[in-house]
Amino acid sequence: MGGSRYRQADSVSTALHDDVEASVNRIRSCQANQHGIPDNAGDIIRGADGHAESYLHGATVLSTLAGFSLSQDIDVSQNRVYQAYEDRFGPPPAVRGGFRDRFDRSRHADEDAAKASELGSLSDRLSRMAGHLSNGINYRCRNACRDDWVLWTQVGRNHRRINMCPDFFTSGYSESQQAIGIIHELGHNRLRLDHHNANTSAQRVGNPECYASFVADIFGVNSWDSQCPPR
Repeated sequence: MGGSRYRQADSVSTALHDDVEASVNRIRSCQANQHGIPDNAGDIIRGADGHAESYLHGATVLSTLAGFSLSQDIDVSQNRVYQAYEDRFGPPPAVRGGFRDRFDRSRHADEDAAKASELGSLSDRLSRMAGHLSNGINYRCRNACRDDWVLWTQVGRNHRRINMCPDFFTSGYSESQQAIGIIHELGHNRLRLDHHNANTSAQRVGNPECYASFVADIFGVNSWDSQCPPR
């Protein structure tokens, strides 16, 4: 259950991707045009959507295993999932009587127990995002977006629209990077995370990019978003 198991993260994701059915409900306003929407926009969106779902399912399983390993006093210091957790979320806070799981607010006697709990809580949140995605997302292409936005959504539980900006198609992002962008938006519309602050470990739990970058780190993807830098 040590680091060698998690070196198989890429193969886990590939196997899951082969079994994932398309989770796209509807693709609207994505005809090729002069704003940068290509004629194969629908295929690009479906590919990224499928990758996002497989990444979330894989990260859910791997986070659970990392948390279990830690709870059994197995050395996880070189574990890719544990390292991603440390980099993107940092340690749980010390409180009177122990340490607190920032995700579910439970209290634990020691720091490792709190970390194991947080990895389990993180797995639960990723599972909810995966379920939201598998139930179908409505994608809509936009001819123009604010500033340098790549895609965007509204904050709110069970909101199912993700808007795709021209930069999603024209900036040279790989399908894997596009998938990580979709995961970021799921943090907004399923988990209702509404800010991008990352100055403190408490803020990172409420920042959707920390979840997206955590998944990206597990599967060796370079996220284009810098709103949750490694600690």
